Amino acid sequence: MTKNHAEYTTLPFPLERQVTIQGGRLASRKHTVRALIEVDVTEPRRRIHEHKARTVVEIEGDGRKMVLPHWMRAVNKRTFRDIHAEMRAVQARPKQTREFGVKWLGWLPEFAWDLFFWLIFKNPRWLKESFGTVGMTAVGMFGKGSGWAIPFGVHTLDIALGGISEKAGVVDGRIEIREYLCMTLSFDHDIIDGAPAARFTTRLKELIESSYGLGEQDSNVRPQVAG
Repeated sequence: MTKNHAEYTTLPFPLERQVTIQGGRLASRKHTVRALIEVDVTEPRRRIHEHKARTVVEIEGDGRKMVLPHWMRAVNKRTFRDIHAEMRAVQARPKQTREFGVKWLGWLPEFAWDLFFWLIFKNPRWLKESFGTVGMTAVGMFGKGSGWAIPFGVHTLDIALGGISEKAGVVDGRIEIREYLCMTLSFDHDIIDGAPAARFTTRLKELIESSYGLGEQDSNVRPQVAG
């Protein structure tokens, strides 16, 4: 229960925060390299706004706002409308769609987490089912202006979307006001070397800036992102 005092308020520590803490402890063992880039998202944002597809997976729980972790499967084979519909469904029914184990995992002692991580990372199939293949978080929607997020990551690739700001850019030889997204790519350097990470970053930037997958003609075409 909340205890009110003259100078401060005491709140219970949420169990689900233990999951975040243990994730950070796991991330501290990795050797991570990061790329901080700016991506011209003027055209992609225009197309997305046409469909009003802006979504934040944040819910009300226990009298407070909380971010809801959600695993989305096979997003490379799905349209953005399909992905958007799933995210809206999560927001509408958070109790039914909340990932199993988030609540009770908070009760586990530290040695149990170590055993859990050891077992999961020994089996690639379990690892994929439990953590997915790519992690993504976004913080830019909670503020305005440019800025990069530097999160911890437990995946081979983690992506953090930061702020968006207007800057002058060159388009077809003309200077225009464009919208640039701050994006952070975090690579597990034990698995990925710098050269393939750089090629991946370049190709991903090209796909985003070209609004790949947001048009009717290519919504069902799988992109090729070279490593």
